[in-house]
Amino acid sequence: MTKQVKNQAIDLSAKPRRLPFVQAATGTATIAWMMLQTVLLPPAALAQQPNQNQNTLSYSDLIERVEAGQVRRIQVDPTRNVAQVQLENQPESAPPKEVVLFTTNNDELIEVARENSVELEVQRSADTSIVTSLLTHALLAFI
Repeated sequence: MTKQVKNQAIDLSAKPRRLPFVQAATGTATIAWMMLQTVLLPPAALAQQPNQNQNTLSYSDLIERVEAGQVRRIQVDPTRNVAQVQLENQPESAPPKEVVLFTTNNDELIEVARENSVELEVQRSADTSIVTSLLTHALLAFI
């Protein structure tokens, strides 16, 4: 389909042409995004890897140790759902053991800790989910 404007024919069915630098930038961003996805492991793959760290305890092991009087202090981080545990036989300079907590209800841990006079502290870490979400959306908008 053509249209006459001032004695010139304009083809209306032709696709608009992009500027070369826009095409190059879009292509580069697409390639970078694809490479980033292949290099980084998704969170689901990381969650399924067995934990080889010797500085961790299971939740049930933590409850057993609290009941046996082997725990000095528990520091709970509800943002990350992790507890930092200092054992009685552990030196003060040693890093605390980490325990992954349940996401909703840790009443049993709190009750057992209080019954056995274990120092219990709740300390929230910075929640960076909003920043991550904004950066992800900005990257998607760029592409």
